[in-house]
Amino acid sequence: MDVHMHGSDPEAGLIQEEDADREVPVSPHAGPVGRPNGPNGPNDLNQPLLDDAHDAFRVSRSREEKPHRSHLRRSLELCDGSVQPCTKDPFYQRYVLCGNPMLKKIEHACRLGGGEAVSKYLDPVAPEKGDTADKWEALYVSFRDPQKRTHVEIKIHAVHLAASLGSTTVLQWLVDHCSPDVLCYQSILGTVCEENGETTDCREHYTPLLAALFMSQVETAIWILENAPTSATLANADGMSPLHIIGWTGLPSISAELRTAALERMCHTLVEKKAGLLTTVRGLQSREDEFAKMIRNKTPLEIAVGQKSSFPKQMLHLLTEAYHYPAQSRRLFIEMNIIAKANPAACVELLGKIQERAPNQVQQSLRAEVRRLCVVGTNSHVNMFVETLKMSPIAAAKLLVLLMGEPRVADPQRYHLPLYTVLPNREMICTYQPVELGDDVKETDDLFIPIWKNIAPNKSAAEPLPLWHREFRRNLPSDPLLHTDVYEVKVKVLYLPDILNLKVVSILSMVWNNWDNMKVFSEIPIRAIIAGFWRRYADEWRFGMFWATLLLMAIIALGLRITDPFGNEVVPELFIRSLIVANLFFEGANLTYGFALCRRRAEVPHRTYLYFVSFTVVNWCALLILALTEYPIKTPRAKVLAAGNILLRCCWIVLEFRVVPVVGPLIIAVLQSFAPMIGMFAFMGMMFVTFAFTFLTMKDDNRSITYVLLNLYQALFLTDSDGAESISGMDIGHQQTLDFGAEMYTGGGNSWLLTATTACMLFATSSFSLVLLNLTIGMYTKFYEMQEPLARLGFQQCRARISVMFMLRPALPASFLAKIGAAGYTASAARWAVSILALPFFLLSLLVVFVLEPAYHAYDAHDHMHTSILAGFCLSISLLILQSALLISNSDLDQRHRFLWVSYRSDYSDNLYINQDVELTQLKSELRDAERRQSAEINRQSQEIARLSKDVKDLSQQLKKAHDLLQSADRDRSCIPQ
Repeated sequence: MDVHMHGSDPEAGLIQEEDADREVPVSPHAGPVGRPNGPNGPNDLNQPLLDDAHDAFRVSRSREEKPHRSHLRRSLELCDGSVQPCTKDPFYQRYVLCGNPMLKKIEHACRLGGGEAVSKYLDPVAPEKGDTADKWEALYVSFRDPQKRTHVEIKIHAVHLAASLGSTTVLQWLVDHCSPDVLCYQSILGTVCEENGETTDCREHYTPLLAALFMSQVETAIWILENAPTSATLANADGMSPLHIIGWTGLPSISAELRTAALERMCHTLVEKKAGLLTTVRGLQSREDEFAKMIRNKTPLEIAVGQKSSFPKQMLHLLTEAYHYPAQSRRLFIEMNIIAKANPAACVELLGKIQERAPNQVQQSLRAEVRRLCVVGTNSHVNMFVETLKMSPIAAAKLLVLLMGEPRVADPQRYHLPLYTVLPNREMICTYQPVELGDDVKETDDLFIPIWKNIAPNKSAAEPLPLWHREFRRNLPSDPLLHTDVYEVKVKVLYLPDILNLKVVSILSMVWNNWDNMKVFSEIPIRAIIAGFWRRYADEWRFGMFWATLLLMAIIALGLRITDPFGNEVVPELFIRSLIVANLFFEGANLTYGFALCRRRAEVPHRTYLYFVSFTVVNWCALLILALTEYPIKTPRAKVLAAGNILLRCCWIVLEFRVVPVVGPLIIAVLQSFAPMIGMFAFMGMMFVTFAFTFLTMKDDNRSITYVLLNLYQALFLTDSDGAESISGMDIGHQQTLDFGAEMYTGGGNSWLLTATTACMLFATSSFSLVLLNLTIGMYTKFYEMQEPLARLGFQQCRARISVMFMLRPALPASFLAKIGAAGYTASAARWAVSILALPFFLLSLLVVFVLEPAYHAYDAHDHMHTSILAGFCLSISLLILQSALLISNSDLDQRHRFLWVSYRSDYSDNLYINQDVELTQLKSELRDAERRQSAEINRQSQEIARLSKDVKDLSQQLKKAHDLLQSADRDRSCIPQ
């Protein structure tokens, strides 16, 4: 137990009881320790720094013999003559040192600055030749445990004091006058029993490098690394290496303006000196305090992403292997997942930095990493991608772009990738298929590498095209004039199997509706994923629209009561009621099932699910009220309910058409343009209320409040002169008397009321018609133009949302579908086979309506509810069976890994969704992006200028001191007798 428990001082150390060599579990993201320099030197940032023969790639190499180095004696004893305090200021600005009085001179020398001044001050007290580590030592108490009556003491050397104060001159002086290994000395940590003074468990702790990093002495730390590279891999008693310390503290003593550049220099230097980015903290196994849990078995990156870490979250890429070794790293996928949990923007920063340093080099390593995760199994690659997508959709979309690539072609001479094809939607064709190896499978074939390969059993001239690429190789029309939908295409495959996952599309359906996040829907992989889902559920959507239209027609027929010339109903009332009851059971089952499983299967919160289906719930409740209404629909109340259901059903059908390319973006743009207008509508409402109270005060006694409000609405919003004249004295010419024989507003014959209402109405109508209404039209037009390109992206999100709703409906069990697939059924055959099961229930419902009901009607002519419920229930069962049949897809019939293939236009651009009419909007967006980039560049240059100014200031001081020394030397020389 130590100060770590309070999260204040990683230098404090700990008390451990287990053996240092004990085997401990490591982080699942961890890897080997140590990294070599790059092939072109340590400062070659444009080339990969990782050696292919290094153990990071699981290549065995012989253990090199490490040279022997001297250490501090593992004891807390000090030499005679120790004083307390032995320094003027506390060590680390908090601990009182007890030790050799020479440490006060070291402390004073650190504040002198120049080399000559330090030498003049320290040379007279320089020790004799040899190792003097035992003489220049001090110790301090870091932590006390009142319960165990023990405390932790740490013994340091003068080199630790100099490193913490940031004096490279004093450090160089100590190197010249002490042991050659003085820069690698580690302080000694031990536990002291307060009862008998016995010391136990003495172990090596902080190096001078760690002391410098803890005090944010960047220049000193870099100097130590240049003169003692071995210290880059030395860890403290907790098992924390220099990179772990940086990941925990983040150089907090440096100002925010200079911290970014300092962290970049520090991390680059540590990695160049073989510091382990994947080294885990092996200590702290016996501790259960909060700090131990936060750092135990974690890499520097995993420590830095913690909420209590002081490391800047926008700089997390500095602790990733993928950033330092982009071409050879096999950890980009994993590190993106780790960073996304702490700072989504840092994921985008990491990808941007990698593409800057190693353009077009990271794709192969990323695919190899994903393949390795696939071989492990358990869909870990999909789960990891889902976590990344949830936290940072932008970074996840860019990751998918890197995973898109051309497939391997097994027989390119005969089955090359198509260059031209027919695109019905003028954008892309997608297919989701496993790797088909065929009968001529070889040992070198890989189930996790998609291959464009002929798998037909008989290879003859008349053989068909390769089975699962057939739709990519469509026959073009012979007449060139008919090539309206023929485009030059590229064929690529997403090297991330099983991507058509419910959780993936559910996250896409919940992406925030703003420009930055919605732009992910312009990326080819995201559009391909949604196209793959929509292709799977398009038939289900068509079936739903057919049923909704049939139900709407039934309600209309119920309200109109259409009869033939003989007075008989064209559509039996019981049949209509059975349709209504069937829809109540059908929609109720879908809503209940989706609400119960949305959180567990799709990670959709219940509140979000209710938001998605809110309008469906409103329609269901309105239909339930209509079903409980007495028939036939003759009473005014029943007619209102029928009309309300017709209105709601029509609106629901219109909203469902948002997934149709022709009208979908238009509907979305119209609806989304209302949101920015809420403020304007609220202001108009306040003005209307103001005028409403004004005219209510001056109304005629025989007029109701509703009369005044309706006429005022017509006058202000519809600019209706009759409405204005009905509640004010504006009818000066008495036109109403000529038309109706009386004035609608008299004001009691009082000229004051007539004049006042006329003036108020003139002001009100002028304010609304000339100002507010015109301003509303202009604002709505502007917002519509801004929302139109965003609506084209929202169209993709709407399809994703509808797909999620379909996937959260009752379906056949996976085990049953697996048995169907094992029996050799295709998805089409399985659909027909399951659909046949719905036929008996459908026939039973017809039997109840047209056979049993007349017999029951003869017995009880007034009770139709029981027969309608029975018929509706049977019909709803058939609907649920048909729905489950339409939800069957090929991927449900086997457990093979499937890849998403895409054939898309070669001229596709991310800005293809933007109309030319909104070019100004795009220019404004680009201008904002340019301003952000310019601001970031200005900040970077400001940091660089500040650093250069500091260097210039230090250099000017050194030049001044050198000039003073030269003048002093000249004076001394002039005083020598000639």
